[in-house]
Amino acid sequence: MKMSCRDAFDEGYQYGFSAADYCDFDDDEYVGDKGKVDPETIGEFWEEFSSAAGESETNARDYSPWEFTAQAINEATEESEYDLWQCYEDGAYAGIKAGFVKRYKLTDAKQDKSVQKFGKELESEAKASRAEQPDDGGNAEGNPRKMTKAQFESFFREEILPLVAERYEQDGIPDRPARREAWNDTVDAYIRDGDLPERAGDWDHPKWLETAKVVLSSRGRNPYLGDAVKLAKQRKYGYPTPPTSRGATMPAKASSNPAKRRLMR
Repeated sequence: MKMSCRDAFDEGYQYGFSAADYCDFDDDEYVGDKGKVDPETIGEFWEEFSSAAGESETNARDYSPWEFTAQAINEATEESEYDLWQCYEDGAYAGIKAGFVKRYKLTDAKQDKSVQKFGKELESEAKASRAEQPDDGGNAEGNPRKMTKAQFESFFREEILPLVAERYEQDGIPDRPARREAWNDTVDAYIRDGDLPERAGDWDHPKWLETAKVVLSSRGRNPYLGDAVKLAKQRKYGYPTPPTSRGATMPAKASSNPAKRRLMR
């Protein structure tokens, strides 16, 4: 029986979970006495840990028995219309989320309530990611290609967030309102263009959105988010050029007065 999308996802999940469980990570800065996680730095903790665990999972691909997983995915992909490798990657990221929660017992009663909430949300995201995987594969060729939340998060973080930082975060301080608005506008635009499912409008902002560190590049600033997402999507994913009436523009600089900042969902 050929490997399905969910099979590939589950393989990735196991490797991601194992990487999170065993990767070498210095957590002294984030974990105190008796395993209590600092609620003030939980977002940064997850940011740094997920990066380390992701690198560990990637390194594991150089060793047996991972080559058998790769062979199975490659063989199935040759006869499939689906992107099984993306299913694997989604699974690995979900496994890292679940592994992080388990390793640091984030949902235990001993943890601060905000830490428990953070852990439960990561667990829910991991489960939801698997539920999004089709029973027989990933994104069918010839059908409208819709990104999963994990794919969209990766795209936004790599392609859009740096543009927000270049315009609004020259001082190195995350502009949280601008980041949230950029996320909302991009999601709305992608739903209109058919690149995200309608339910994407109900997605919560990812935990890293307001805390992720961005290294500013030397490239020029681009004030038009609509053009940026269009070009980035075409370059990274090979999607057809979306309509020019996308309508998403880079959000105006948020007022320094919190009372004047417009509400964002």
